[in-house]
Amino acid sequence: MQTFTTVASLREFLATLSTGPGASSHSSVGFVPTMGNLHAGHATLVREALKHHTHTVVSVFVNPSQFAPGEDLATYPRTLPEDTALLQQLGVTALFAPTAEEIYPQGGPTKGTFVELDLPPCTDTLEARTRPQFFRGVATVVCKLLNIVQPHTAYFGQKDWQQLCVVRQLCRGLFLNVEIASVPIVRDSNGLALSSRNGYLSPEQRLTAAAIHSGLVKGRDIVNAGRDDPVTANAVFRAVLSEWEQEAPGAFRVDYLAVCCRDTLAPLEVIKGPCIILCAVYYAGVRLIDNELA
Repeated sequence: MQTFTTVASLREFLATLSTGPGASSHSSVGFVPTMGNLHAGHATLVREALKHHTHTVVSVFVNPSQFAPGEDLATYPRTLPEDTALLQQLGVTALFAPTAEEIYPQGGPTKGTFVELDLPPCTDTLEARTRPQFFRGVATVVCKLLNIVQPHTAYFGQKDWQQLCVVRQLCRGLFLNVEIASVPIVRDSNGLALSSRNGYLSPEQRLTAAAIHSGLVKGRDIVNAGRDDPVTANAVFRAVLSEWEQEAPGAFRVDYLAVCCRDTLAPLEVIKGPCIILCAVYYAGVRLIDNELA
């Protein structure tokens, strides 16, 4: 594995994959963008890319433009040596670990060239309500990274379902020639969705936080049981919230809990077909997101 910190050096290397000695016209590139502090969920994305492509590129970049003032940009875990060792072990072709100045050369992450998406409800609900700057930052950095790497396929986890929808809209709207592949959520044995922010929790707190998923499963079961007799979103909400209260009374502060169309994220009042239940909750001061397909 080779590591690159500049756009120019990575592009020069990637050019050799298709034109250099031993290059094949049938070679392909898979790409996994990350913010580092890699865990088993990231490793699953990387393995999926390795399975389907001749070469796999992984980026590690904590993107400042998607953090609002007061969020955890300064304390977000940065573990590049450990990340490098894991990616080396997995057999990745190249690691791209740029600085913020390299990715935002026109005045930093608050000035310069940005991507704006106005595609309600996908871009103005759920995460966007709590973090209004978030998807502008995500869309911008994803567009930059895809333009730099120019992969055949980019891999994203389904835990960040809204982000996945936004990235697909981004590629469709800007005619970006890349396939966006999604990979199911990877969970701890107790059901907690793997996340870099889980590192803020103690082992005991992670056990309690697993109630988030058990609540979503209860909501999913309510939906699935009502296929012949559609249920309401309120029935799902009651099931989820009652499960959280039963398993950890008063432990969770809900940011949002929603039942939506899988593709558009339009909220559903009466559920008659496939949907997704999404939530963001605070537990022990940590904001955790999760979802369950139904």
